[in-house]
Amino acid sequence: MMVKRLPKSSCRTIVIADRGYASLDLMETIRNQNVDFLFRVPNGFIPELAQMSMTDFDTDISFTIVTTQTKETKHLFAEGKVKILPGSSKFGKKKKDVSWFHPSPFLMKLRVVRFQLETG
Repeated sequence: MMVKRLPKSSCRTIVIADRGYASLDLMETIRNQNVDFLFRVPNGFIPELAQMSMTDFDTDISFTIVTTQTKETKHLFAEGKVKILPGSSKFGKKKKDVSWFHPSPFLMKLRVVRFQLETG
């Protein structure tokens, strides 16, 4: 709700958040407001990043997010080609755990930068 209240202006806005705020849904909600963001995320936030070397890098990644678990999406998930997140009910019922409020399937694109802080 706070992101949706950001004023529309000609000035560039950057939302900065620490590890506890990281979520793919929040990132896409911010991007839909035409706002830039910088999130510090835990190492395992995106499993593919945890497998990369701990050296400094700056790279673009993309992956598809789906909210349904069909045989096809489960197969693609096993191959690491999609991420399955719980989405809103198609039947108008409230779901207890919803972590994706955008269309499905959805191609998520992120720029990921890793660097060592002076404190280690």
